[in-house]
Amino acid sequence: MKLYVFPTSRALRKEREKLLQNESFLPKLTTIDDFETRAVIVPSKVYANDDTRLILLKKAADFKDFKKLHIDDEFFRFIKNSSYFFRFFEELENERVKFDLLKEADIYAEYSEHIEILEFLKKRYEKLLDKHGYFDNITLPKEYILNENYLKGFESVTIKLEGFLTNFELEILEKASKITEIVIEYKCNKYNKKMTQRFEKYDFKLEDGYLYRLNISEKSYKKVEQLKNRCKGRYISFLNRISQVAYVKKKIDEFIKSGIEPENIAIILPDESFKEYLDLFDTLNNLNFAMGFDFSKSEVFKALSIFEESLKISNIETEYEIKKFGLEDIVEKWKERSNRTLSFEEFRLLIEDFLLFARKDETKILKEELEDFSFLYPYLKDYSLKKILHIFINRLREKKLDDTKGGKITVLGLLETRGVDFEAVIVPDFNEGLVPKPSEKDLFLDSVLRKKASLPTKKDRENLQKYYYYELFRKAKFAAVSYVENEIDSKSRFLEELDFLEKERYEGKSLNKILLDFKETNFFEDRDIVIDYDFSEEFISSTKLKDFLECPRRFYYKYIKGLKDFPMPSILPKNNEAGNILHESLKSVYDKKDRYFSVEELKKEFKRSVYSILESNNLYLRLDIDIWIKKLEPFFENEVKRFNEGYYVFEREKRKYTEFEGFKLEGKIDRVDHNGKYYQVIDYKSSKVESPTKKSLENLKDFQLIFYYLLIKDIGEIEGLYYYDLNSAKMVKEQFLEEKIELLRETLNELREKRVDFKKCDDLKYCRYCPYKIICNRM
Repeated sequence: MKLYVFPTSRALRKEREKLLQNESFLPKLTTIDDFETRAVIVPSKVYANDDTRLILLKKAADFKDFKKLHIDDEFFRFIKNSSYFFRFFEELENERVKFDLLKEADIYAEYSEHIEILEFLKKRYEKLLDKHGYFDNITLPKEYILNENYLKGFESVTIKLEGFLTNFELEILEKASKITEIVIEYKCNKYNKKMTQRFEKYDFKLEDGYLYRLNISEKSYKKVEQLKNRCKGRYISFLNRISQVAYVKKKIDEFIKSGIEPENIAIILPDESFKEYLDLFDTLNNLNFAMGFDFSKSEVFKALSIFEESLKISNIETEYEIKKFGLEDIVEKWKERSNRTLSFEEFRLLIEDFLLFARKDETKILKEELEDFSFLYPYLKDYSLKKILHIFINRLREKKLDDTKGGKITVLGLLETRGVDFEAVIVPDFNEGLVPKPSEKDLFLDSVLRKKASLPTKKDRENLQKYYYYELFRKAKFAAVSYVENEIDSKSRFLEELDFLEKERYEGKSLNKILLDFKETNFFEDRDIVIDYDFSEEFISSTKLKDFLECPRRFYYKYIKGLKDFPMPSILPKNNEAGNILHESLKSVYDKKDRYFSVEELKKEFKRSVYSILESNNLYLRLDIDIWIKKLEPFFENEVKRFNEGYYVFEREKRKYTEFEGFKLEGKIDRVDHNGKYYQVIDYKSSKVESPTKKSLENLKDFQLIFYYLLIKDIGEIEGLYYYDLNSAKMVKEQFLEEKIELLRETLNELREKRVDFKKCDDLKYCRYCPYKIICNRM
């Protein structure tokens, strides 16, 4: 019997359908993953599941030098970061790279200490696996033997290779080729040269642009056919992401009208989050989302998240959400236990209380996850309900729900296209940073060291993705590519290499009609908004005033309509997140002592404070904070110098209120220093501070320091108002106090009018990051 091995289950199903249509005899078909799993065995050992691996790795990391990797070993955060270790160790074994080779390649000893620690961690982990009778993908290459009975069941094995084989995979195939005939069908092009080079050890001389049959058993190869590109493609740019949905729908309509069956059309998503846009406008259920939907979008997940939030904070928003979801009884039942440890049975009862919010498929996922979680739970016994629930919810965040709508047009990720042909393909989001998508595997080593150690580099991984895209387009008759191009986003440079794609143009209005399927729309707020509003009735902060002066319409949406900004979820820190943590940490430091006379003591206290506030397992945010601690060295030195000169911190983060020109002003002052004689008012800035000039008074909109002065002017003699630049440790003094007070007086007097025109701003730079720009039709 012959065995044919396909890169994905989808490719296998396509081949089976083709054979059944032709009434052909069905040979044995399998996937590359299934073949590799069956072709090797590890006698007397059991494959370790993910939770077992995590627990054993945590035990292995219990040694003093592990902290030098600057990765938190606290279990709550270790869970999130463990994947970096697993991927790195698996890659070393799969590429047959020893730590000695890494040390040899590290000629400047830049990574020597980290390499030693990682090697020690790996050895400890492998010993624990062995002790408990387990193996995993890290130890498999050392412990496997061929499953000869399985391989002898086939007279030949033909592998339809799409992409790349590791050195370990090649080793398996070489050994297997002595038992049965091993043939690889290989497409050679300019993007898989690394794989082509690996085949050179068999004396295979391969040319770009051809399909080959590589016989590993006989060490021979045959040129099968020339790979021709039949694709006719178009590309187009848009100012924003959602406009691409109209383009996708337009191209689907064109392709179907040209005679292509819906089943032969595919939408490929470089960033799978785009499926949310597509699903929103898929009113006729034409699409089939192969990657499924995020469990985090389910009602039961939202209910769990609201409950978790209610354990941490109680405010109007959480109370509203609790009532909206009908969670009052659950909150009342469990909230008093939020800071306690619970037995697993108690935790199970809590989760089962949420099953009434779950559909059948969601209930299945919840129950399965509970069973898996029971294995991990004993290692969380010292954690409170709040922390355990957070871990459980994060695990659920990774789960997927199958798409059951049954549309005929497939939406899938890039890897699912391997080995599959489509007549027409549509690829939105063809942007730099997404095509090709950067990898996280270079956390421990840079590309130079990787290249010296013969590990795949960033460029190798990019080329592999380019190979998949190139093959996808090459096999299609038609292709449509779109991308976002604005001040932030740009097209992928890879687009320049696809010379078979031509630029396309559509009129924006025609595409908008596709997206917004109605004649007249009030979706955009284009009308004038002139209403009665009295600024003197409410407290005004400098931020509130700045919002109005920059854009009255933004003020209207934010403060009068109360429309809140809900930022998109991201693993990257929000713009102000690190800055807020720095502010909070400095307050905590000076709450403890109002002055420090040792740089080391101040720095130590700041680090203790900042890491206690950093309740996050986000590695990127932690990296931001680590960088800031290094950047703040001059700041710590300047602080101690000031304290030695007689200053001390008099007040910090104090909210104050006053009246000025008949208006009620409010503000929270970062810091006030005193030297026994006079005061200095200080505002921290984590962004660069420019020295004030006469010209900066023109069109002044930010009166923050002036508000601070008015709020505190009765305290005593004020020497000056300062922006404290945390980057440079320089204090930039306000030079135009009187002029700005007069400008503020004039500005407030203009607000006395009770009839206010909340017009859109004239300067479009304020629209760039505005959360209301879509409503204003300024995308």
